[in-house]
Amino acid sequence: MTPTTINIMSKVNFTGSDPLSLQVRGFYKGMGFPLLATGTLNSLFFGVYGNCVRKLAEGKPAGPAYSDIFLAGCAGGLAQLSIACPIDLVKIKMQMQTGVDQGIWGKHYESRYKGPATCLKDLYRRGGISGCYIGFSSMLIRDVPTFGFYMVLYHFFTGIFSDGRGSAGAYCQVMSGGLAVTESQHISNHRSPVYPNA
Repeated sequence: MTPTTINIMSKVNFTGSDPLSLQVRGFYKGMGFPLLATGTLNSLFFGVYGNCVRKLAEGKPAGPAYSDIFLAGCAGGLAQLSIACPIDLVKIKMQMQTGVDQGIWGKHYESRYKGPATCLKDLYRRGGISGCYIGFSSMLIRDVPTFGFYMVLYHFFTGIFSDGRGSAGAYCQVMSGGLAVTESQHISNHRSPVYPNA
């Protein structure tokens, strides 16, 4: 960093109300709703995934093939989109309330939405059910294959780390999950759609 940059940054008040301030709570605006819904999303995804992989592996003594795991992961990803799409839309709408007209980001935002519930009600009032699923097709293209790749990679890495011993320990599961997330996001980033007018 240059001395000029350090000088400018030292003058920024992170808790004040001057126009240069960046309110810390502004960075987290709209995040409570998605955090509360994470448990629901995970249980929906893993419930659908588990049932699908069991059904696809029926009559296969060697267990599910990677194609079965991929399809089950895609089915789980599709199921969780029914909740994830409105949650992401609400999060984005909440984060867009920046209070530009007052010049203080995160302090006096335009009070169109008092919270996630009023935002969701407004989306429904304006566009019905389809209004709550704006961006669904983009999320479908991005998320469904990514969940399939994630589960395939997780099983692949679990097999490598467990050395074919059958059950994987906690270290093996953590390493496999981390590597699977990294690689599936890498694949997803190359496939992400370009959002017009973003």
